[in-house]
Amino acid sequence: DRAAWASTVAQIEHLARSAEDDFVVVPVDVDPLVEIGNMLYEGPWLAERTAAFGQHLDAVDIDPTVRAIVSRGHEFSAVQMHEAAFQLSQRRRLADEIWNDVDVLIVPTVPGVATLDEVAADPIGRNSRLGTYTNWVNLLDQCGVAVPGADRPDGLPFGVTVLGPAWADPTVVSFA
Repeated sequence: DRAAWASTVAQIEHLARSAEDDFVVVPVDVDPLVEIGNMLYEGPWLAERTAAFGQHLDAVDIDPTVRAIVSRGHEFSAVQMHEAAFQLSQRRRLADEIWNDVDVLIVPTVPGVATLDEVAADPIGRNSRLGTYTNWVNLLDQCGVAVPGADRPDGLPFGVTVLGPAWADPTVVSFA
């Protein structure tokens, strides 16, 4: 994936040099965004999903992995939800500063390809890892579109996601 990412970034940099519209490629530290994304599956936002399922959570035909994830919403209190909302608002300010410097972010869509067997062996962990670079988008009210990236050396697919702040859909789609 590193090779495909490097090749994709090189292609974008080439486009930047040859584009009629001036744009530059700058590195951005997305670690604070990844931390926000972790809040989605490790914190009280699970309770939102629990509430959305309501009494259907006990339905026989719900995937057991989904049930295991969503049921964890019962573990959190209203106080924990408010504390997490406060943390998110603080982190949102830091995340919003990114948009002062860039119009779009480009991130790998997933960090590595997962086989069906790998997902079956660890469905919660693997799916959480697959969302590393995109899980924060919902919590921060951002928008994005996934597109193919450069080919991986092993022939497996690689993609990138073009992200933008809320209501930047035309810019994101145009760039994608």
